[in-house]
Amino acid sequence: MLGIQTDVEFLQRLRQGSVIDPQDDNYSAWVETRAQFDSLYEAITYVQYGLRTAHPTWLTLFSHMFLHAGFLHLIGNMIFLLALGILVEAVMGRGGFLLLYLLTGVGSAAFDFLFNANSLSLIPGIGASGTISGLMGMYAVIYGLRKIHFFYSIGIYFDYVALPAIVLLPLWIGNELFQLLIYTESHINYLAHLGGLISGAGVAAILKTTIAPFDLGFLDNEEKERASESRLLSARNYFQDMEYRKALPILRRLFQEGNREREVIYLYTAVP
Repeated sequence: MLGIQTDVEFLQRLRQGSVIDPQDDNYSAWVETRAQFDSLYEAITYVQYGLRTAHPTWLTLFSHMFLHAGFLHLIGNMIFLLALGILVEAVMGRGGFLLLYLLTGVGSAAFDFLFNANSLSLIPGIGASGTISGLMGMYAVIYGLRKIHFFYSIGIYFDYVALPAIVLLPLWIGNELFQLLIYTESHINYLAHLGGLISGAGVAAILKTTIAPFDLGFLDNEEKERASESRLLSARNYFQDMEYRKALPILRRLFQEGNREREVIYLYTAVP
């Protein structure tokens, strides 16, 4: 039944009277029953709000990104939204983040229309995967040359390596292209993923080069705070072991860096 309902050519012929003869005695009853069926089918949530490339609307262009096929589908997307969304929102702000989130969702859908025009479908497309891919593209461009840690394994050996965030972009694009070419019968819309990645990267690149560079100072502040806490811990341990000469240069550096915590001042002035 789903195959019939998503066959564009068949449905066109059906409604034009090319499948069932209008002269048939039961044609009027069939038309009435078919109208009832269409009404019930169109009322299904994922049909009503999913994006059908053969029958798009302004509503479904946006609503499809907020629907999911099941709990696992939703959780999978939300994990990436949490992991990447926080980092992108920290730079874009809430309003900018929401706007670009929606734009990349539209950009991901546009790839179906641009590169799959010969096979427009009535199958409702749902899910935030294309939009999440947009966040991935934005993240890679925003953090650019900022090094992040990658996990890798070769057989039983595994380790971490620090590489620029932008390295992720060609890796992600290559992975989606590979799956698009290999899994030709898959129900996963790899074109939407590619569209999201490219749209997100493109939007972030335009903002980065034409409006203003992204302020990543909060990352430096976090790194400075962690380093300061680590040095204070070392000074505290030296103090407890009465190795004051080792604690003094650490405390002096903390004080010179502007750390005026009560413990830093107390230890610094208490050095014999």
